[in-house]
Amino acid sequence: MTIKKPNQQKGLKLETDPQMELFYWTGASDETSGSIAIYDTINKYVYGRKGERFAKDIGERIERTYRLANDSFQVVITPARLRHKVKGVETVSLVYPSEREEIVEEALRKLCSSGGGTWIDEEAGLFFTLGQVQSELERHGHGYNKREIREALEILADSKLEIYSTDGEMKWISAYFPGLRLTTRDDYLKAGKNALCFVKFHSLVTRSIRKINYRQYNYDRFMRLPNAIARSIYKRLVHAFTYAATGQSYHFKMLDMLNNAGHTPSARIRQDRAKLDSALESLMEEQVLLHFDSSPIKDGRTVVDFKYVVEACPEFISEQIRANKLIKDNRLSVDAAF
Repeated sequence: MTIKKPNQQKGLKLETDPQMELFYWTGASDETSGSIAIYDTINKYVYGRKGERFAKDIGERIERTYRLANDSFQVVITPARLRHKVKGVETVSLVYPSEREEIVEEALRKLCSSGGGTWIDEEAGLFFTLGQVQSELERHGHGYNKREIREALEILADSKLEIYSTDGEMKWISAYFPGLRLTTRDDYLKAGKNALCFVKFHSLVTRSIRKINYRQYNYDRFMRLPNAIARSIYKRLVHAFTYAATGQSYHFKMLDMLNNAGHTPSARIRQDRAKLDSALESLMEEQVLLHFDSSPIKDGRTVVDFKYVVEACPEFISEQIRANKLIKDNRLSVDAAF
């Protein structure tokens, strides 16, 4: 993987430091990357049928609640104003980030963790070409063209993501990409395929890299997972099931997990259970889970939820042990540097 990293750009302050260089270790191999605490486990995309990602009026926004361990968060998503053509007519639509934007953002962070990351005006960022992103996506079977990638980037730059801890102690308000510069035709005529774009990541990504609050995870596996529920569960296990070991288990309730994955409850609880079971079976196929069991939670004679117990595969256990060691070593390195 070739990373383009300029020494300087007009009007921008660029720098690296021990924190960013340590983040590179999460992406030291082609199959791994860095997953950001809180940011990568919250439900921040809008899934479902195509029409569900479009807002109806300028004041619309989506509000969600999220729990991780003993912490609770409120998440607010404001849609982007996307200027595009519909049946040849110039149109402005209100669009929420969805699955395409999730995959594009993940690919950009892979490029960042593989040595391309830098500080741009003191924020975590990346210089890249659209061709780089397209190649990275194609490597994992996501065949978006450059127009689709540009559109995804524009949506991520104009959508706002607000994250509040319910105890009032933490608050982050930012666009998904608070800084974005896309190449123009003039750039292409001057520099050809080497014309560089740049992006600044969400403020919580910057904070987490500076605080060494991230984990190495299997990026290749994430990109192979077939749906949003499976990807969401996988990221949650990476951050919450840090004690994974033979004989150890992780417990959760079905409706909590589906809510965290952005799934709207079905009219029938058995349909929700089928979707969750399908996602867990995908994680078994990908050597994350060894097996899982579920038991009904009842209100009187009515089943209102299910309790799940999962155990990890040896491969996932080994990955979590390596991630635990890497984060410990990185924090010790920063302590020694300062």
